[in-house]
Amino acid sequence: MYRKISSVWISLLILFGGEIHVGAYLGISWGRMATQKLVPSMIVDLLLQNGISELRLFQPSFHVLDAFADTNIGLIVTLQENYLKNVVEQKQLDDYIHERIKVYSEKGVKFRYVYVGNEPFTKSLYMKKQFNGTIRYLNMTREALDKFNLPDVKATTPHFTDVLTNVSKPSEGDFREDIKGKMLEFLDCINRTGAPFVIHMFPIFTVYTYGFDVDFAFFNNKSKFKIVDGNNTYTNLFTFMYDTLVSALAKAGYGDMEIIVGQIGWPTDGYVSANEKNAEKFNRGLLQYIARKEGTPLRPNRDINMYLLSLTDENLVVTDYGPYQRHWGVYKHDGVPKYKIDFTLQNRDVKPSVAKGTTYVELRDHLDNFLGFI
Repeated sequence: MYRKISSVWISLLILFGGEIHVGAYLGISWGRMATQKLVPSMIVDLLLQNGISELRLFQPSFHVLDAFADTNIGLIVTLQENYLKNVVEQKQLDDYIHERIKVYSEKGVKFRYVYVGNEPFTKSLYMKKQFNGTIRYLNMTREALDKFNLPDVKATTPHFTDVLTNVSKPSEGDFREDIKGKMLEFLDCINRTGAPFVIHMFPIFTVYTYGFDVDFAFFNNKSKFKIVDGNNTYTNLFTFMYDTLVSALAKAGYGDMEIIVGQIGWPTDGYVSANEKNAEKFNRGLLQYIARKEGTPLRPNRDINMYLLSLTDENLVVTDYGPYQRHWGVYKHDGVPKYKIDFTLQNRDVKPSVAKGTTYVELRDHLDNFLGFI
């Protein structure tokens, strides 16, 4: 009963309160690798209270999907690589899409995208091997979606910004030579199906990788650092990186391809300049930038769809690549907000609502987090 009440209210909010959406839409990601985790029905309430209509699920478990029936919240689910590497025939993906997407679509869950793998061509951030099955599994996923008459659910794969070459100006943007062949094959695949290019941006890393003034990472850049590229001037890292991707896509023959910023945010601990003050500064500046709908120099006056990383901290995430991995959340892992941010775009000096309804991890949840696809 509680979930049904939440569902009705969020559906009404999204139907009649469209003006609070950021650009075309603002989403946020939600992972559940924490000793205390928010009950899924409370996530519905938090999205309602904050006016967020899109969510990326890292662990699309059955009991989690149940909470989003008839809510009109757009969902992204991810086929994790540890699942995909065990897929040897089409029927396995058919069964997954049927159980997770088709059945729950009929229950009123609104799916927007299926991510097939995650950052397969990256090299610098996680130092992982390239995932060579991306194109094959992407085609298999599309076949399964078509088989169950789900044409509006798009299949794509997100990439980290290190698929791009390091450049001094956005107009120089291109894809790395060592992956260019695979990337062209990937672009052809998603272009044929009308799926977007999804990019993950982590300005806190990029600003140090490039050796830029750290203030360039923020939208209210108060330093004198800027980048002039012909008639275009870049005063913040986001527009610099976004237009670098636009240039790379144009050189590959896809200058008009839709771009979604699939993850962007600022951690509050575990990395240089990672703290709550800077996270608040970055995320509030980001929301105000998008609310102005100014776009970028290469794509002016255009809405930019994006997903913030992340709704909550996850204190069970492995820290092999750095302790920052546990500290992306706007909320602590127990549902207490860490800093002020106003998702309604009115730039009010307020913290988001406190979550009510946490539960301690159970054995099943540990298995969900470990397997990623149960």
